[in-house]
Amino acid sequence: MFNRAQDFVQRLFTNKVIRYLFSGGISAGVDMAIFFVCWNYIFHQSSFHIGGFSFMGYDVSLVISYICGSLTSFILNKFFVFEVQNQGSTQFLKSLPVYFIAFLGNWILLRAGIEWLHLFPTLSRIIAALLVAFMTFNLHKYFTFKTKTQ
Repeated sequence: MFNRAQDFVQRLFTNKVIRYLFSGGISAGVDMAIFFVCWNYIFHQSSFHIGGFSFMGYDVSLVISYICGSLTSFILNKFFVFEVQNQGSTQFLKSLPVYFIAFLGNWILLRAGIEWLHLFPTLSRIIAALLVAFMTFNLHKYFTFKTKTQ
């Protein structure tokens, strides 16, 4: 029984999409946990004025949590999902525009959820992350971690 379960898990994890979903779940968990702590315990009800711009506490929470989640995601994508052992600095530089585009999507959707749909910030953050995930997978697959065999 144990061997069949082990074989099933091994076959399951040969699929890049499954590995991406698994690593994405871990990265999203890191992101969401940090967002939750930052929003609820550090920046709640705060606003920040930088230059001529005003940012809410959830904006700052997103920046911090997104950086942590993105670093986790990059490491897991590189070694677990796409299994690319070399070109670390090149891939990291290639990943920056992907993460920046994804950040903008997350930020726009976070604010829309909070300000237009009146959702709680953590719920809005989760929905935004889910909506952006498919795009991010494809950008990483065909741009950041593209190999000659793809």
